[in-house]
Amino acid sequence: MGGIAFASASLIAFWSGWPLVPYAVLLLAIGSVVFGVIYRVKDDFKNAIWYITYIGFITLMSYIGDDGALSLINFYLASLIVAVVSVLVFYPWGIYSGIREEKLKDYDM
Repeated sequence: MGGIAFASASLIAFWSGWPLVPYAVLLLAIGSVVFGVIYRVKDDFKNAIWYITYIGFITLMSYIGDDGALSLINFYLASLIVAVVSVLVFYPWGIYSGIREEKLKDYDM
């Protein structure tokens, strides 16, 4: 069920279209930097590399997709690529990159 939800969320981000995706990525980057500075998140940056790559992938697909600036890939094929790559690459990578339970004890929550 988690994979289907992740693929659906990826498609929603992709389907939002090219003019909106770069603005959303910019806001996400600013929010991430602010969050990182406030909570001094630097030791676990490697855990976020998958997410940074994933956002770059969604941005690239929005740019080259049918609704994007280049229109190199038709809508259906681009949607299929986004769904498949999200489930087969980014979903497992994100799970693998998660902070393990024993490390959560180091955080004051």
